[in-house]
Amino acid sequence: MSLGANYKWGANAVSIEWVASEAPGVNETAGEDESELVNVAYARELGPGVSWRTNLMFADYDGEDATITTDDTDGWALITGLKLSF
Repeated sequence: MSLGANYKWGANAVSIEWVASEAPGVNETAGEDESELVNVAYARELGPGVSWRTNLMFADYDGEDATITTDDTDGWALITGLKLSF
């Protein structure tokens, strides 16, 4: 399942997206693998063929076995850069 929205005004653009998924676990373990991702992005056109983009993301993964947490993880990421078009 996913849900997202974006908005653009002038040289600026912003978006947000949420994604959740489930996958069946192995037969020996009850439960499902679950993951969630949230992404917030911003972009700005700096000039002809040049734009700055950045993303802030959070991901959370939960393994199928609720009693063992060694297969669970979560984390943040921040990515930024310039895009050049010729």
